[in-house]
Amino acid sequence: MKLRAPVRNSVQRPASAPRPRSTLPIAAMIWRDARSAHSTLVERWLKSRDLNPAALPGGLNALRYHPACPALWERGRVCLTAPAMVVGMAKIATSSLIKLRGGWQLST
Repeated sequence: MKLRAPVRNSVQRPASAPRPRSTLPIAAMIWRDARSAHSTLVERWLKSRDLNPAALPGGLNALRYHPACPALWERGRVCLTAPAMVVGMAKIATSSLIKLRGGWQLST
């Protein structure tokens, strides 16, 4: 019996499957509502793990703190919020937000 290698991208999405929606508007809202990480739970959290915020690329200016970041959505509504550290990624040429990395729920 001869084995054949799988065809690249052989997994097909059913035609009826919904296309993923862009989460950029939600990311922009979270970024806009977040505030500087200076003197917040983010700074304390980093220091509690022996991470020097000043040694990070961009320092604390690269991070933001959201005291009630949406953590769980159901049917388009926020069901759970939690304090979180968020990091925005932007296009260098335009400084426009292209992606948001977050979800680091902070506990004291």
